[in-house]
Amino acid sequence: MPAKGKNFVVCLFAAALLVSSGCAPGISSQTPTRTFTDNTRIINVTSGERFVIELPSNPTVPYQWELDIQGSVNLVSETFIPTTPVLTGSGGNIIFTFETIDPGSATITFSYIGPDGVVSETKIFQVETVAA
Repeated sequence: MPAKGKNFVVCLFAAALLVSSGCAPGISSQTPTRTFTDNTRIINVTSGERFVIELPSNPTVPYQWELDIQGSVNLVSETFIPTTPVLTGSGGNIIFTFETIDPGSATITFSYIGPDGVVSETKIFQVETVAA
């Protein structure tokens, strides 16, 4: 097989691996479809849907968001995205990914807690889930 053909086969194989592993953007059905930052609006989702709540954060201070979930919503992951350029003491955003379980109402309460244990800010998100 000519070198050009071998390169094509290798590229095709690599692309197939990305798609089958879910690493290709937009391929996975588990990818959250919507991001929410405004806690004054109700989050309307369908059962089994993943969604993201994004909040500003600065874990270097060290403040952190603690959450309390009431209802049929599970926390799937939590990821900190630093602002760029990354500098000592700079903040960023924390991405909370959730998945709904059953139809109904849920409340997610975020408390921003400082090193002294005092809550400096609270955000409450209402989630309404309907059957898929």
